[in-house]
Amino acid sequence: MYTRALVSLMPGQDDWKSYAEAALHRGLELRRSGSPVEALAAFAAGIAAVPAEADGSQIRSDLHFHAGRTALDANVLDAAGAHYLEVVRLTPGRSAAWCDLGNLYMRLDRPADAFRFYSQAVICDGGNHLAHIRRAIALVRLERVQVARALLAELPADALADPALACEIGRLLAMLGDADAARPHLERALADNPDDTDALYWLASVEQNADNLAAAEAAYVRALARAPFIRKPAAISPPAFTVLALYAPFAGNTPTEFMFEAAPYEVRTVALVPSAAYDAASLGEGCNLLVNLVSDADQGATILPTAQALADTLGLPVINHPLRIDRTTRERTADVLAGLADARLPRAARFAAGTPADVILAAAETAFRWPLLARPAGTHGGDDFDKLSMPEELAAFVARHGSNDIYLIEFADYRSDDGHYRKYRFIFVEDAIFPYHLAIGDDWKVHHVRTEMDRTPWMQEEEAAFLARPGNVFEPRHFSALAGIRARFGLDYFGIDCGLDRDGNLLVFEVNASMLVHQKNETMPYKVPHVAAIKTAFDAMLARRVTAAGPHD
Repeated sequence: MYTRALVSLMPGQDDWKSYAEAALHRGLELRRSGSPVEALAAFAAGIAAVPAEADGSQIRSDLHFHAGRTALDANVLDAAGAHYLEVVRLTPGRSAAWCDLGNLYMRLDRPADAFRFYSQAVICDGGNHLAHIRRAIALVRLERVQVARALLAELPADALADPALACEIGRLLAMLGDADAARPHLERALADNPDDTDALYWLASVEQNADNLAAAEAAYVRALARAPFIRKPAAISPPAFTVLALYAPFAGNTPTEFMFEAAPYEVRTVALVPSAAYDAASLGEGCNLLVNLVSDADQGATILPTAQALADTLGLPVINHPLRIDRTTRERTADVLAGLADARLPRAARFAAGTPADVILAAAETAFRWPLLARPAGTHGGDDFDKLSMPEELAAFVARHGSNDIYLIEFADYRSDDGHYRKYRFIFVEDAIFPYHLAIGDDWKVHHVRTEMDRTPWMQEEEAAFLARPGNVFEPRHFSALAGIRARFGLDYFGIDCGLDRDGNLLVFEVNASMLVHQKNETMPYKVPHVAAIKTAFDAMLARRVTAAGPHD
């Protein structure tokens, strides 16, 4: 009512200033009371009251500044940006406005622009230590880690000791991988404010990375009790819909840094830890879709039942239902794909932790030929993944990894005629199959980041040709096999690493939803449109599921 009265008044030529000040104060009151729409109306009334010819740049700047913060809090990003740009036009030296612009562009996943705005905030006020820290955080996002460390080193002692900055400093140090340095800052932030959920989530991450798993779980439980999810606002307002994402900190998850980037939908991520209690009704309130990110069936064996129970209780449409993740272990993958025409999956056997080496050796010599491959369950990439040529090597491998379940895998030769090994990755989004990358190496253990791909022109040319025309490499029968894989697993979003064996069969190495899709391809720009196509298809899939499900009560 008070706001309507403000708007309805027509200040005279001499009383516009008092009117604008009253509108500012009223807007601040409404913002503090949790009424952003009414607050924005009050600020707008004050802005409109200032005559264009009047010397009212400061009050107009104040009104735009607080309107910007209100809009940013309400995730009305276009309006927030417009208000802040007006602030820095009217008062170019206003450091806090430049800092808020940086916050806005970080929310839009544009760290390069955010860095420029944070830098301008520091230029305007060298004592704006928050902008200084967040400038370094933007650099970490841009993978300019050494420069970020240099900026951190420039912070004065009083800033490092400021409790108000402790969480931000701890966050930056955690992003830099300095767990021991981050911990005391985060603990100081929590001593000052025990309900600081940002500090709790970062402390949990720090303890987890330091392998202090009990302390990490305790921090997650404390954080979940105060804020049951981490909210990533949509890049538009209002959001097209809201996603509830289930994530397991102590297990393997679908990488989503790129897939959820600059999304038109809000994402609420829930950390699933064994000792936490979850209120499904409150978690699902206002959500339209559930995305299960727990994707490693070996690592997530103890938490997938929790994810399944939440999925079943909430009744939302589900992407990658937890029940379907269980079938992607290496041994179960072989069962799922048994008899699939034109596809070959190397046999795999799993042995429980503590199985004596002589038992494993006897089983291996019965089921496999030498050489064979061995790796601990739940591992990916090339770490702890070995080709063994004799019993003594297997015994040594078991001795090194006796506390883990162990997979033995048939070795299949997939070397090409030119002596190189080629491993291809496809990403599946519902019924669509997208080529993602080709890795070429001179050893059987091929991983894209460990090859010479980024500095070998002929390899890049071959990868670019594969991405543009995968049908020139894989025959129709291979694509039929890929479609069969998709149908048998029933996952909505996942990847497959594969090759072609010496007989021309589709050789399947791995099928799961844990495969990385990213857009950091500065040295291989030909990949950019193909990765963007996957992201576009992913967002469209989520939108279709929401539309098909209709309103959710």
